[in-house]
Amino acid sequence: MITLAIFIQQLRKKHNFTQEFLASKIGISRPTYIQIEQGERDLTITEAKNLAEIFDISFEDLLMSNIPEREVIFEKKSKEKLSSNIQIRVTS
Repeated sequence: MITLAIFIQQLRKKHNFTQEFLASKIGISRPTYIQIEQGERDLTITEAKNLAEIFDISFEDLLMSNIPEREVIFEKKSKEKLSSNIQIRVTS
């Protein structure tokens, strides 16, 4: 199982955020943020909620180190050419 510290680091890299950016967004110093990514400091509830919002995932998914799966559905509206009538819905 992935640790919360590693999960947060992976999310940061996936979104191309710097440690400095995230630290400023959640109201802590960069050295303190680094401690979180290294597993040396726990997040406060407020910090965790802010990170979840920044990463656009639920608070619960952040705490469980879980990236929600997104389903892509292709729908054809009529019998015309498929390429001109595709709708894409992304649900989470």
